[in-house]
Amino acid sequence: MKKSLAREFNETSAAVDAAFPDKLGNLVVFLTPSRGSPVYVSPQIAEELGRNVAAVKKAVQQIEEDMMVYRWSGVSKPRYSLAGIDVRLIALQKDQRSFYGPGNTKEMWSLFVLDHELGHRILRNGSYANASSRHHAECAADAYAMLRHIQRFGKDTNFVKNYAGRRSNLLVLYGDTKHYSKFTVDRVIELARETDVTGLSLQETAELAAKIADDTHLDGVQLQKLYDTFRPVAEACGNRLVEPGILYSKYYKKNPETYDIFCRETLAVMHEHSEDPQALAVGRDFLTSFPTIRNFIREGAKTDTYWKEALAFINNPEMKMPGILPSAAPQGSSQRRFEGIHLKGPGR
Repeated sequence: MKKSLAREFNETSAAVDAAFPDKLGNLVVFLTPSRGSPVYVSPQIAEELGRNVAAVKKAVQQIEEDMMVYRWSGVSKPRYSLAGIDVRLIALQKDQRSFYGPGNTKEMWSLFVLDHELGHRILRNGSYANASSRHHAECAADAYAMLRHIQRFGKDTNFVKNYAGRRSNLLVLYGDTKHYSKFTVDRVIELARETDVTGLSLQETAELAAKIADDTHLDGVQLQKLYDTFRPVAEACGNRLVEPGILYSKYYKKNPETYDIFCRETLAVMHEHSEDPQALAVGRDFLTSFPTIRNFIREGAKTDTYWKEALAFINNPEMKMPGILPSAAPQGSSQRRFEGIHLKGPGR
């Protein structure tokens, strides 16, 4: 019998809480809308919170309202006063929209977001306070979440194939470099194809994710360059579509005018920076990872020379693309790079 999402959240949170008691004490996890009932509460505070049900419900209602206003998929607060108790709180939306097509289930996305938020708490470089930058911390959390996804669902899901495109979407349309974790996620996938990561303990998974993020996160100069490169796209979308909220809704409604702006502006940047492998990687990920955008270009190519040429440009096998790493790779195989973490044979 298939587990409910709430039960999976409960079991995932309980396992991580037990594995990292020094980092996740007083953990509370909500799956919203929750009607005020958490899916997981650390045993040491369960009884005390149970005596303050009204205060808990009021606090949770405020969190859920904030998530709706700011369109947050998940919220992770390392310190939060819940009914007068200092807790580590994670809240996630139950019914989230995603950019993925067939083969990417709500379960996959919801668990990925949960693991990402847990990663912020348990990885040595997962918090903004401990990482070299916020981007570094986001890469660490994504590395952990992607490893956990592969451990649950395998390395060949559409989620694995398309996730870099989601991060490219944030960079291209909104100028968000903090969450641009393509090179980190690519390294996770590469490693999973070389070795079996499914048998790692939670502690080993966390340490492996932290090491991958150390190796693959971008520095401030690289992030600024990407921001400057794609700023024309974000500005064009902002100028023509008024504000991010409208941009967001028009994307999901598959508005042709909106898609036309997305694609033309991104292609213009790619042509202008055709000798820059990172710019090409961002643009290609954005234009090819989402079925709706990919289909928009393909349909246009049937009758319009511009889109036909655009499709040929995107699919050009000779287009210079970067490898897994943004800069010089450490010497040695994956096995040697991650010494101390027990990786086995070819991945399944």
